This record gives sequence, C-alpha cells and structure tokens, in this order.
Amino acid sequence: MSEVADSSPYHVVVAGASGHGRQEVFEAICRRRGNARPIEQSAGDVVVWQCGFDVMREDGEPCRLDMRCLAEDSGYGAGQDLLVRRADAVIFVFDVRIRYLEAGWMALQRVAESAQRGGHDLRARPLVLQYHRCDAHPGFQPSRMDGWLGLPPGEEVSRVVTSTQRPDGDGAVFDALWRQVTRQQEA
Repeated sequence: MSEVADSSPYHVVVAGASGHGRQEVFEAICRRRGNARPIEQSAGDVVVWQCGFDVMREDGEPCRLDMRCLAEDSGYGAGQDLLVRRADAVIFVFDVRIRYLEAGWMALQRVAESAQRGGHDLRARPLVLQYHRCDAHPGFQPSRMDGWLGLPPGEEVSRVVTSTQRPDGDGAVFDALWRQVTRQQEA
C-alpha cells in the first residue's frame, strides 16, 4: 500500500449559498486535478458530491485530498454546516452578482457561526473566499467586497476572483488553497 493510501486524507469543503456555483466550482477543480470523478452520496434529501485525488506537497511527500460539496439543489442547511465543521480547509464560493450578494453574505455568516458553535474558528484553517461570476458584475472591486463583508483592511485573506466561463480561475482557486495548506503544515 502506498503512503498516500495509508495516511489520513486532508478534507476540503467547497461551500456557499445555493445557486452561487459551489457545485460548478467543485466539478471544475475535480476535472483540473487529474479528471477526478465526483461521486454522489445521499442521505435522505441531502446530496453530497465527493472526489479524491493525490497532490504532492512541497517536501515531495504525497497528500490525499478528499473534497466534498453539498449539491447545488440541496439548498443551505445542516448538511453544509456539518461538512464545514469536519473540514480541514474551506473554499467559500460567493456569487458577486448584485442580486445574490445578501444571500451570499448570510450563508457566509451561517457557516462561520456554525463552525464557531462546533468549537472551530473558520479563519484558523485554510480558507479561500472565491468571488465568483465577476464578469456579471460590471466594475466589481474585490477590496470593496472585502470591506462589505467586514474583513479588516490588510488582513491575510486568500481570495480569488473568477468568471462564469472559468469557475476555477484556471486553477487559481485550488492553488490559493494549497498555498495556505502548505504554509499551515510548515508552521
């Protein structure tokens, strides 16, 4: 058995409000990472997509990643809360089209509050805020969005701006997450 198979996988969750593109982003990352095939798992009305793939750490050691995402039509609920609580890292997909802003902000608040209730600080683990579909929001400015979300100026928050046509930002979303994971493992 390989070292990858013997080690515990690193759990990553792609979260966000329903309709914000979390499943689209999840699938794009899985395709880019060696055509990993997502598998659908369900329990009652909750549908979770999962895919796993191997990544090489900077020290040359293999690492198994297990990515999960609540299906887009499952809505927001306890299922996503549990996924985030058990995650080692989170990619939060935030649709920046004007009519979606409030729902995205509310979902981010719920995820953070749920993590806190479970004894976890969402910002204590690798977190990527993905400002998605910026091409549908003319004049979108990430720094203004940071302020609107209440992020302190100059705070180290990894964020990636993506478009409808390139939901994973040509690999930028995963790369931003992986840089944080690597920094955390070095500390």
